[in-house]
Amino acid sequence: MVTKWLSVRALEADEKLTEGVDGNSPGGRLTLVASTSHEDRAGDVINASGWDLAAYRDNPVFLWAHDYRRPAIGKSVKTWVQGGPDAGRLMGTIEFAPTPFAQEIRSLYASGFMWGVSVGFRALEMEPRTGASGRNRKSVR
Repeated sequence: MVTKWLSVRALEADEKLTEGVDGNSPGGRLTLVASTSHEDRAGDVINASGWDLAAYRDNPVFLWAHDYRRPAIGKSVKTWVQGGPDAGRLMGTIEFAPTPFAQEIRSLYASGFMWGVSVGFRALEMEPRTGASGRNRKSVR
């Protein structure tokens, strides 16, 4: 399992992509950008068109720090790819669990104190690429 960490933000009210998304009410939902087709901080690129979400949709949990030992802090009520492979984004509308810790995390996202998420993935295909710095990097799908 590989993880991709991406600094993102909750979408502004006029950017919301689904109806009824409200990050400011208790138990509210937030629509987040989970991944983009741009290079991440490790130098990897995941093409948006390469996401296979079938297994995730069977159990769409939103975990705290990839910790499978802790209960999920939320679930994705909608997960989709928006845009094409070069400018695409993996999107998710997250409903936070009705637990004190999950609600604390929801509040931190909604108020802008947290804005990063991390996705776990297994590369089905990958190829080396050379980045701007000349280092060898991977492009995965």
